[in-house]
Amino acid sequence: MNIENINKSYLDKVVNKQIIDHLYHIGISSNDKILDDIRDIRAVVLAGSTHRVERMVEVWAEKHKDKNIIKFPKDERFSCFYSNGVLFSSHGMGMPSMSIAMQEIMKLVYLIKKGKIEEIEKIFWCRVGTSGGMVEPGSVVITTEGLLPDFKPYRMIILGKETYFNSTYPKKSIEQIIKASENSGIKIIEGKTIGANSFYLEQNRLDGAIVLCKESEKMEWLKKAESLGVRNIEMETPLMSGFLNHWGFSDFAAICCVLVNRLKGDQVNATHEELEHHSMKAETVLWNYLKTR
Repeated sequence: MNIENINKSYLDKVVNKQIIDHLYHIGISSNDKILDDIRDIRAVVLAGSTHRVERMVEVWAEKHKDKNIIKFPKDERFSCFYSNGVLFSSHGMGMPSMSIAMQEIMKLVYLIKKGKIEEIEKIFWCRVGTSGGMVEPGSVVITTEGLLPDFKPYRMIILGKETYFNSTYPKKSIEQIIKASENSGIKIIEGKTIGANSFYLEQNRLDGAIVLCKESEKMEWLKKAESLGVRNIEMETPLMSGFLNHWGFSDFAAICCVLVNRLKGDQVNATHEELEHHSMKAETVLWNYLKTR
């Protein structure tokens, strides 16, 4: 891991109980007993909504014939659950929201493992979700690199300056995930992912209350994205890989099922049953991989 990029000067004081760190948005503190109850954490699974992570943790507990689920006490911002070595957390919608969840969960992992780098770097991270895409609905895209809508890597404005992050995803993890589902019947595609700061404007949709591009401009943008290897569009993936690469994690992935082919339109018009069916495909790919670990 990139030790120099970890805020050890602060986090080690927390580990050594010199100070107490309050993970405000997930509702626990560094001296809470709940940390002892989740010491064997081996994976972090992130998804946008509370509904999805609550369902996923119940499925995971059932798979292990162990229905003991730990729920974090605060859930008005993010909902966190733990069962059988996996922390499931919602991250809200968009990169600003996800950045808060990621910061606090990364600190949580450091505290749980008491700053032991060799244990921290063993943890697998995964975002599971849905997206638009340049492929047919029902296809599952595993991200190779997260890009912003200008086709550049993830970046933030720090002290008034652009700070770039490496937003690629580890090839080994991608290969292992695909191999684990090779007999599943699910169409899995590798490709780059655009993460936008808006569902409408930055994704160049024409069906919003505010529209700032024309049909021809939208199609030109989509076709350029496709030519660069982009296969889906959502709102979180570049930040996730940027943060995890910054610390030096080597095992993480983004698995998203496509709900609409943006080359054919902007509206998500699938039925509720079709959406549920598509949504479950990404989760199935994750379960297949976790079984091999």
